[in-house]
Amino acid sequence: MSNDLSAPKLLVGRELRVTRKVTLIFGCPKCTNDLDVTSITGKATIECLKCNNVTWLPDYQPPWWSKLKTFVLSLVVSFLVGVISSIAGTYAWVKIHNVNNKKIELEQNKESK
Repeated sequence: MSNDLSAPKLLVGRELRVTRKVTLIFGCPKCTNDLDVTSITGKATIECLKCNNVTWLPDYQPPWWSKLKTFVLSLVVSFLVGVISSIAGTYAWVKIHNVNNKKIELEQNKESK
């Protein structure tokens, strides 16, 4: 795999669409040859094409910040759900009790007359 990248010539009036492609590279433990394991699932047995060494491919572990980002996002979403449900519950409580209070006031007014 070549790392020689050149910038393309941008033509005027043409749309430029950028796609991000992630390639997973696994180094052979025997000869340190880079193996493209993008399409291979984790915990598979693989053979190096250069030295024929048979090894296993460990599970891919996302970086720690990815897990932290997911955790923080779940906390924020949980907080927002809690706030929205509290507001909705309070609104319903006030509506129900105001109706009941108005009924009690009407009954008291009728009795006092």
